[in-house]
Amino acid sequence: NSSKIKEINPPKFDKNKKILLVGSGINLNEKIDEIKQNRDSYQIIALNHKPNSFKPDFYFFNSIKRYEEFSEYISKNNIILSRKIDINTKYLFYKKKL
Repeated sequence: NSSKIKEINPPKFDKNKKILLVGSGINLNEKIDEIKQNRDSYQIIALNHKPNSFKPDFYFFNSIKRYEEFSEYISKNNIILSRKIDINTKYLFYKKKL
């Protein structure tokens, strides 16, 4: 139901940078140095976690459990949430208009 979608302050992506989606896990640990060296080339979006080794531009959560685990440690201005999560933050859902 589209009437339930809230669209508040969609994230502002830098169109001159590539987007790097970063999950958690052992592969991330192997790529930390490479990510840091190329940091200025990317807008980094952490997926369902908050990396300890670098600060992403945005945090995407599609799980309320994972969101609640990290929400007090990250800026509400940098959060992108799945439409299945309904919380009170600066922006909830980003829906691209066609």
